[in-house]
Amino acid sequence: MEKNNLFCNGFSIPKNISFLIIDDDLNLAAIIKEELEIMGFEGPFAIASDLDSAQKEMRKTQIDYILCDWHLPDGEGIDLLEAARKSNKYSLSPFVMVTGNRNVDDMVKSKYKGISEYVVKPWNHEDFKNKIFFGWAKEKAKASDLIKELLEKNTQLSEKVKNLESHILILESQIIK
Repeated sequence: MEKNNLFCNGFSIPKNISFLIIDDDLNLAAIIKEELEIMGFEGPFAIASDLDSAQKEMRKTQIDYILCDWHLPDGEGIDLLEAARKSNKYSLSPFVMVTGNRNVDDMVKSKYKGISEYVVKPWNHEDFKNKIFFGWAKEKAKASDLIKELLEKNTQLSEKVKNLESHILILESQIIK
């Protein structure tokens, strides 16, 4: 499995995950794809230039990682983030905003909406790489926490079922007498 993963600062990501890159500047989208390939990612890579085509791509295929610009011709990337976080399919997918938007209020707003990481254009390769890996690790940690919580609830539920079964046996024995 290690041969199929990429590593950075103690974090690991499979190299063959799928990416959706959303940017209305197709040259910049190509640069983002190239950055990911330089890191060793094999894709597949999908590119969308607006929210509508991004949503169509997300409905059509399973995307493992989303990189999105803030300002798009038909809306804002944060709207796509909000929709992704509300969906079962993408609620725990890494979602990185790659944008020229340096507005601190928008950065804070994106944190509250569930952004994995925020990359400001122009970026340097190491910073971009670190944010890609950290964004993945953050979402996988959330998923791990949810799994632990579900296992705990499942254990509690199993105990309640056993308790009810024993009550049923007692009631049945009283009815038979």
